[in-house]
Amino acid sequence: MKRPRPLFLLLLPLLLPLSGCFGGDTIEPIYEIPDNEYCVVFPAREPGSKSPWTSTIGHQVSEAASRRLEAAAEFHTVPYGEVIELMYAEPSKEAKKGNDDEVGVDVTKITPEKLAELTGADWVIVIDIVAFQEKDPNTINLTKATGTADVKLFKIVKSTKERKKAKELSERERKRDEARRRIGLPPVGAAPDGGKWVAQETVNARYPKNFFGQYGETFMDPVEARRGLIEALGKKSAELFYEHEREDTPGSGN
Repeated sequence: MKRPRPLFLLLLPLLLPLSGCFGGDTIEPIYEIPDNEYCVVFPAREPGSKSPWTSTIGHQVSEAASRRLEAAAEFHTVPYGEVIELMYAEPSKEAKKGNDDEVGVDVTKITPEKLAELTGADWVIVIDIVAFQEKDPNTINLTKATGTADVKLFKIVKSTKERKKAKELSERERKRDEARRRIGLPPVGAAPDGGKWVAQETVNARYPKNFFGQYGETFMDPVEARRGLIEALGKKSAELFYEHEREDTPGSGN
């Protein structure tokens, strides 16, 4: 005689698909970076800055993203201190002989490929901060810090065949952008030499998470608002590249 199956086992196939019942809802990365490879975060470009290397907020956002990746991602992350270190590199002996004022590394000329070479990385995350607003100008005494960033993943190609293809693609994209400029159209953006873009996403961040009502937080210290938005933007950028639980914040528009 067969024993009846417990009711829980009969209902299990129906319960498992329900999000939040077992472990919550998770979000997959936009691109899988192999666990045994290294990733580095390029200095983020701040709106209006000539170079991402001269952007204070940009460095802080990239540093926040790097910390998140180090703590949560399965792949290896180059500590952001190694990126900052390049700005203070000593000039070579040859450079010192020619000019005492010569810098060790002209970081403004460092490309994603070069940064990967200098840090031993296989992948480069590039963050372009599109908007960084610490306070809504339409509110009085209310802090509503919001930010938006375009985040791209650059894969370094290593084989001779891959490098040749990547170079041909970059050259074709540069010619396309030049043709667009001649007729007044904005450039699409060519991939740097030495690799290719493999993923892109736009992220939006806000601080505080729960605005008072829907307008902001009353009398918040501007320094706290800036720091909070930097951390939020870094976190959102990093989360694109590892599996994480969906953050459901009531009233946040998450």
